Amino acid sequence: MLGDSQIRIIEQAPGHFVACDPPYMLFGLMFVACGVFVAALMGFVTWKTGGWRMVYSVGYLAAVLLALIGTGAAALKGYISGSTNSGQIATYREVFGTRFEGTPIFLRDVRLARVEDVKNLHRVVLVMQDGQTVSLTSATDRAGYDDLAQAINKLLGH
Repeated sequence: MLGDSQIRIIEQAPGHFVACDPPYMLFGLMFVACGVFVAALMGFVTWKTGGWRMVYSVGYLAAVLLALIGTGAAALKGYISGSTNSGQIATYREVFGTRFEGTPIFLRDVRLARVEDVKNLHRVVLVMQDGQTVSLTSATDRAGYDDLAQAINKLLGH
């Protein structure tokens, strides 16, 4: 993969941790490349047919959307933090400098954290006291999920 896309614990102390979920660069760049390819293909079609037709706008729109999705994926960075002082696990994501807060999860409601395998992908889920699971990360093939689950379990006293 391009860059370091592994989930990392960037800060850990007794009763506190912060994990960084960096952008998934390969995924984002693949979408950008597809967008550029579709735009080039549409340019070629426009050139070969001798001019612009309204139906071509669909192809150009698809190219722009693919490039925007890829750029967003390459710029998306997430953080997961937990603290016994606040009694919560909090998440937030940043895209192009804009911060999106997640709903905090109270530690008293969490039984444990574990890595769940979904086909060939992994994600960290929180097992709640009532047995339900809450997905804390998205499912990808990246590394670092075990470290995050261990940090959460250590915070919970396991």
